[in-house]
Amino acid sequence: MLATCSTGTLVAVKVVRKTISRRNSLIKECAVLELARECRFLAGGLSYFQTQTHCFMVMEYASGGMLLDLMRKHSIMEDHAAAFYSAEIICGIQYLHSRGIVHRDLKPANVLIDNYGHVKIADFGLVAMNIFGTSTTCGWTGTITYMAPEIIMKQRYAAGVDFWALGVMLHYMLTGKMPSKGIIKTALSSDNVDTKRLEEAPADILRQLLNRNPAQRLGVNGDIRGHPFYQHLNWADLERGRITPPYQQDLKAPLSIKVPERPFSILSKKTTSQAEHISISGIPYYELPGGTGYIQSISL
Repeated sequence: MLATCSTGTLVAVKVVRKTISRRNSLIKECAVLELARECRFLAGGLSYFQTQTHCFMVMEYASGGMLLDLMRKHSIMEDHAAAFYSAEIICGIQYLHSRGIVHRDLKPANVLIDNYGHVKIADFGLVAMNIFGTSTTCGWTGTITYMAPEIIMKQRYAAGVDFWALGVMLHYMLTGKMPSKGIIKTALSSDNVDTKRLEEAPADILRQLLNRNPAQRLGVNGDIRGHPFYQHLNWADLERGRITPPYQQDLKAPLSIKVPERPFSILSKKTTSQAEHISISGIPYYELPGGTGYIQSISL
């Protein structure tokens, strides 16, 4: 949802009802949101807190919508546009990986576009943490159409799953469709890349990103920034935000949004579930009178 903070700035707010099963994921998500402030390609958290029943995560608002919207609008992107957006995603996921974080749910709906047209990777609710060196994790998690083969086959995995998801997104940008027909076939087929209408550089990077062997997958193996697909891209300028996005937002146009009078509404019914009244350590706690009510503003 959207809200205004006490300074009048528009912010995005994710509201999650607290349960025992969500405790660890909420702690991890808040920690990553705080860390994300250090990278321009991640949707950073501005604040987070909890009440008796809910956890609130306040984030910077990206008015450009989702990468998914751009992909649907432009159907098949030109190579330079696909290179730009995929390169900004690479900067974001490499930053996460350098901190031992694997996103595990990269997809166009979780990649936001700010009001200047730059990428903001969001939604850290499924991250795996402390994945350094040869460390791995496990678990069937993410969105199945972007799941790497090792997840589908219930094997242990690491950062390579994010590069597989990047490959699926890049394939969609360049061809206007998913790698191959069928969810399982995409991940398990040895020939899952449609390269018929692609030049050699984009075709090659797709083949390397969608390599079924995670140890040989580009991003894990080799220098993805040095791939010929990005030969015309100045990575230093990209990381400083100095490259003009290929699809820019109309900054003069008013935002077509409505901010609710009570942006942080909480159900007024009292709940007796003990699980919904748990306190999550490390997240600031605010008591609402009578256990119910409304939060009308935030001071950041």
